[in-house]
Amino acid sequence: MLANGCVEHNNRNFFSDNVDKNRTPDNITYVRRDLRELYHELFDEALAEYNSRQIRSDRKIPDYYEHIRLGKKEKLFQEIIVMFGNSENCGVASENWEMAKQLLDEYMREFENRNPNLKVFNAVMHLDETTPHLHINFVPVCYGQKQGLSTRVSMKRAIQQMGFSANGKRETEIILWGNSERNALTDVLNNHHIARKIVGVFHDHKTVEEYKRYADIDIVNIALHISLKNFEQQCNGINIHAA
Repeated sequence: MLANGCVEHNNRNFFSDNVDKNRTPDNITYVRRDLRELYHELFDEALAEYNSRQIRSDRKIPDYYEHIRLGKKEKLFQEIIVMFGNSENCGVASENWEMAKQLLDEYMREFENRNPNLKVFNAVMHLDETTPHLHINFVPVCYGQKQGLSTRVSMKRAIQQMGFSANGKRETEIILWGNSERNALTDVLNNHHIARKIVGVFHDHKTVEEYKRYADIDIVNIALHISLKNFEQQCNGINIHAA
């Protein structure tokens, strides 16, 4: 789960062994846009302005999408996976299956309102696996930059522009933003009079598979976890989990 997000898998262009194809039509697609098209929409104006200032032709960027794809500083996009509960309390045929779907739907519909610098181009709720969960793919965008493109890709700066400022290694922009999203998830639970039990808060360095093994604990009502992935550049390849 530390690898890049796979939009093709999210959109079921191919299937893994844990997918029930009979339930795939139940999946909910919120956004499905071409990533290159979004790059043109977001960055072409800033790219043209940047290139116009370059005297040397070798400093010009012909294609910003390819520039980011081939570069090492930023990812083309980021992905987070969000899930309420686990296979025991929110899995297929459990009494909380429909509630988990509703909670995820409410969280997803407010995601971009909370995160205006995170431009979602692909988002789907998977209902054809053991437990309902969201895959949210987005491009983090920052504006008004003095170096490079004035509008460009940057997870760290995008989060900073949304009001999160680092305060030491334990309170980086990524961690603070993650905490804010956890609070949003908790608000969704509270709106349905569901209590959240805090588990795993000191285990942020686990991979998703390690977290699943760790999460075999006594959970009151509906537990919650959110895994934030593909932030290798900003947090040294470490996933962030909460439950």
